[in-house]
Amino acid sequence: MIRLSIVPKNSYLAEIVAGMRSLRVDGGFPATQENFQTVVNEMANTWRAFAAGQQQIAGVEPLKRASPQYVAGVKVRKNGPLDYTVYNDSKMAAGIENGTPQLDMKQTHPYGDKGRVANKGTKTNPRWVPYLIVPFRWGTPGAWEGHFRNIIPDQIYKTILAQRRAKIWERTTVTETTHEESNFWGEMVQRAEYQGEEGKRGWGAMLRGVGGNEEGMSSFPDSANPRNSMYFTFRIISAESPANSWIRPATAARKVAPNLATMYREALQAAVDDGLMEDING
Repeated sequence: MIRLSIVPKNSYLAEIVAGMRSLRVDGGFPATQENFQTVVNEMANTWRAFAAGQQQIAGVEPLKRASPQYVAGVKVRKNGPLDYTVYNDSKMAAGIENGTPQLDMKQTHPYGDKGRVANKGTKTNPRWVPYLIVPFRWGTPGAWEGHFRNIIPDQIYKTILAQRRAKIWERTTVTETTHEESNFWGEMVQRAEYQGEEGKRGWGAMLRGVGGNEEGMSSFPDSANPRNSMYFTFRIISAESPANSWIRPATAARKVAPNLATMYREALQAAVDDGLMEDING
């Protein structure tokens, strides 16, 4: 979680606020409090707009893509008179704020709870190698890129629809049946089973012959509306994947919170000054 504490930088006002707190009074200086809260909410909205790719914050590198999760993580908490915390509790907030180191996913992901193992040896001399099947969801043309890392190109989507009409493309359904398989640590994990739309056990038809990242794309009924489809490609991270593959590069710290505070420092001070004049002069 990334927090930004917001209190007025005014020693006289700080003494008054401390007195209001000790007396448990929250209604004094109404214009000052209203002005202050208005700017605090503007700060939160600016953070959300930055997360959605709609606004820049001076001194902060824009995100490569909009993030609905990062948008939803921005919240405001009132701690007391003229004392607020604007924070982001999304899982990605710390990585965006402080940066992330380079990660070799081959050394981590295949060994997780959902990982699997493949015998790369023989029956008499097995050599178990962990791997993980990773789903990548695709949006259809026109979808907001903030919701999808990948969008199906127009021509390929036309091919998919044509194959659907010709009964070549077959969606895959997740059945209620499961089976157990071991992960690298010998823990038995429940695995889903699938069937094609014609009721045959196993995977439905996949997109073939297009090359690129779209190769092998599958579709599933949308859980929210089964008449619609969700599109996925699946790739494998193996502990023995090529050395230069599945490397997540390091990312630089963006320091959103302090730059946001700098951006609104003068506005907060003006809000307090104007509010005090109104409250004092009545």
